[in-house]
Amino acid sequence: MYKGYKVVVNTGAGRRENLKLLIPQVLKSKLVDQYDMWINTLNKIDYNFLINLKDIDNRINCIDQPDGFVNGVHSMNAFYKNCCDEKTIYIKLDDDLVYLGENFIEKLLEARVAHDNYFLISPMVINNDLSSYIYQVDGKLNFSEYYAQRTYAQPWYNGYFATQLHLWFLDILDKKNESQIYTSNSEVSNTRFSINCIVWFGKDLSLINGVVKGDDEEFLSIYYPSKIRKNSLLLGDTICSHYSFGGQKRQIERAGILEKYEELLVSKIFNEEESHTYKMLCELILKLEKSTDLVSVPYKGVIENTLSKFKGRIFAILRKNISIDNFLTRKKIISILNKKIKGVANKKFIVSDGRDNLPRL
Repeated sequence: MYKGYKVVVNTGAGRRENLKLLIPQVLKSKLVDQYDMWINTLNKIDYNFLINLKDIDNRINCIDQPDGFVNGVHSMNAFYKNCCDEKTIYIKLDDDLVYLGENFIEKLLEARVAHDNYFLISPMVINNDLSSYIYQVDGKLNFSEYYAQRTYAQPWYNGYFATQLHLWFLDILDKKNESQIYTSNSEVSNTRFSINCIVWFGKDLSLINGVVKGDDEEFLSIYYPSKIRKNSLLLGDTICSHYSFGGQKRQIERAGILEKYEELLVSKIFNEEESHTYKMLCELILKLEKSTDLVSVPYKGVIENTLSKFKGRIFAILRKNISIDNFLTRKKIISILNKKIKGVANKKFIVSDGRDNLPRL
């Protein structure tokens, strides 16, 4: 509880390799009454990891996918219907936030109550376009040239740049100099920004019964605040680090960035309680990765279902326009289509990590 408000943290989950670093940092705050895991995965081990988290801490509560299907960020909007209690403050954390700054939860809650005229409160986020832009303007980050702030513009979301940015921040953490990149608060108006971490009053979403339409980032960062005539606020002295956007991941993985955060957290940052929680999570992961008796994921994958329908349409066209009387020929075509569909459904689409036109630290 915080000043009469219940405190609920929620995370769209979940990638176990990231969550083993995030969960200890959340649970160390005794102000957190409940930690909701929004189950939004088709990975069998990740699913079993999530449903076993209650044994780690009874504040963890798993929320099933309300619509029964998973489509990455596109199926996140259904969860907000559970986030509109008028006496609750909600803190949404992406599952790949790998570092939460000093007194992180406490600072977010203090700012949330103090600035009730804003719709969203957000910290400064390492590896986030708007935060990187503000650091540039304030001289905290120095580049060879000026880079404009445009949501999802290629320079800010490039894997090579993100790697440089993480290494820069890891060095700051290693030297315990986080406060050197504190800056003043920034008001955000009519601008879309990445919602890696946001805080809101349940009463603000209760006006629409928590119905978030379409892309939750577009809806929450710009559409809805514009509709209710409220701006949002970025806190200059509250920091977290976001591991990766999809197009950055290949290069960041090559650089071993996640492992560098893990090493630093475990060796220099985690307190005794966090270390204990981390060890329990690692043991759970190891147990599940060796298990042959896992619970099946109860959700459907939208991409796979859509491609299966597409296969049916393609075959119908082939049958209509091409004479396929031979049973073996028809069977061969179906087999080829099935293989293509399986490959596309499992494929990780990666934006090119071209090194041209990048911000240089």
